[in-house]
Amino acid sequence: VTFATLMQLCAKCAMRNRASVQDGLQVLDRARAAGVVLNIRVYNSLMDVVAKSASHGAADALDGLTVLKRLRNEGLKPDTTTYNSLLQIYANCAAVGNASLSDGLQILQTMRSEGVARDVTTYNTLINLLAKETHSRGSARVAEGHGVIAVMKADAIRPQLQTYSALIDVCAKAAEHGVGDLGDADKVLEKMKEEGIMDLDKVICNAYLNCAKADGSSAALIAADKILDLIPTDQRDSYTYS
Repeated sequence: VTFATLMQLCAKCAMRNRASVQDGLQVLDRARAAGVVLNIRVYNSLMDVVAKSASHGAADALDGLTVLKRLRNEGLKPDTTTYNSLLQIYANCAAVGNASLSDGLQILQTMRSEGVARDVTTYNTLINLLAKETHSRGSARVAEGHGVIAVMKADAIRPQLQTYSALIDVCAKAAEHGVGDLGDADKVLEKMKEEGIMDLDKVICNAYLNCAKADGSSAALIAADKILDLIPTDQRDSYTYS
C-alpha cells in the first residue's frame, strides 16, 4: 500500500468524520521519515482530507493554506485539483459564515496568474460557495452567480446542468432570506433552455421546489406542481416533499 493510497483512505474516512487533518499530516510525516519523495498526488489527497474535515467544521481555510504552503516548500506546483479542493474548503467554511465569494475569486485569480487550468468543477464550486454564503449571511447574491457564469464562459468553459443547479440553489437561499423570489430561478431555467440544457434532474428540481416554497406565492405553488411532475416518482425523496 503506497502512502498516496493511505492518504486517499484518510480522505474517505474524513468524509465520515472518522479521520482528521492531523491524521493526514501523520501520513505525510511517515512518508517523509521513510524517505519517500512526496508528489502532488499525495498533497492533493491531503487537501481533500482538509476539505472533507471542513464539511464537519473540523478544519478551516487556514488548514488548506498551510497544505498549500507545505507543498510549495517541497518544490511542488499546485494544479487544478489542488485549487479545486482549496475552493471546496472555502465553500465549506462559507456555510458557517467564515468565507466569502471574494475569497474564492482570489483563488481563481491565483490560478490564472500561475497558468493553472480552470475547469467546470472550479466554477461549480465557486457557485456552491456563493450559495453557502448566501444561506449563512442572508445577502442577495443572485446577480453575482450570473457573473461567475459569465466569467466561466469567457474562460471557454461551458456551464453544465450542475452549474445551473448550483445557481438555482443560490436563488433558493436568497428567497429563504426574503431577498429574492421564484422569478430568479425562472430566469435560470430560461437561460438553460436557451443553451439547450433541457434534462432537469432531481437535484435541480428539488432546488427549484425549495425556491418556490420560500417564495410562497400562489404562482410559485402552481410552478412547483409543474416541476414536481418532471421528477419520476421513484426518484423523489423526503427533500422533494419537504
